This record gives sequence, structure tokens and C-alpha cells, in this order.
Amino acid sequence: MAVVPTTTTAIQDEPGLVRKHIKRGDELALEFRGRAYARIVPADQYAEIVERAERAAELEARLAELEAQHEAVPA
Repeated sequence: MAVVPTTTTAIQDEPGLVRKHIKRGDELALEFRGRAYARIVPADQYAEIVERAERAAELEARLAELEAQHEAVPA
């Protein structure tokens, strides 16, 4: 698995590019003027990314709760 930089023009010029890389498990980073603005990832990796993002949000919310509780305790 690798992150492969590409452009929409390259994808238009070589349509099999997306399929080839996704089949290998690579991510495609769509770039414009050298800066990535989107990613194309295999579907099975996308589900994992979403799960991790949801878990991270839950942990951040729990951390905020704990910090609020800590601040509320008198010294």
C-alpha cells in the first residue's frame, strides 16, 4: 500500500490508473499545483478510516468531559 500522487488530468489520460492502484490497495492523492486536495481509497480501507475517525471523535469527547470534571474539582 502506498499513497500515489496524481492529477485529474492523469486520470482522464489513463482511466485504468485508478483501478490499477486501488486493486493493489494503494491510495490516490489528487493534487492541484502540488497540493493534495482529495484522496481515493479502496472501499475496505474507507470503512476502516471512518471507524477510526468515529472512535477518535468519541475519545476527544470523553477527554473534554474528563478535563471539565478536573477543572470543576476545587484545589
